[in-house]
Amino acid sequence: MPSLRSSLRRIKGRTPIVGGDSVAQEEEEEDTVSPAISCDRFTVFRRQVRSVFNLKHTTSLSVEEFISSLQEGAGASSFSEGEIRAGLEKMEDENAIMVAEDTILLV
Repeated sequence: MPSLRSSLRRIKGRTPIVGGDSVAQEEEEEDTVSPAISCDRFTVFRRQVRSVFNLKHTTSLSVEEFISSLQEGAGASSFSEGEIRAGLEKMEDENAIMVAEDTILLV
């Protein structure tokens, strides 16, 4: 089952470096830096997530479609990859959404 990190990596077009321990090293470095989102940005993020699902009249979206719609709705104050990852992880911890495979489900 792909992780949120790998889904976001695919969307950004990044591919891991292959050979030796470089893949493990890259993942280890990513694991040591936790994505963060401020309280104010998380409030905006959560509101925008609800808006995306309401406008699409659905409870599930592909990660790619979700991020595209999220950024489109955010306009000039778009979210960074780290903010998206942190926001989704926080909403998952709150049981507001669930990320499964390459799909985000509204709970």
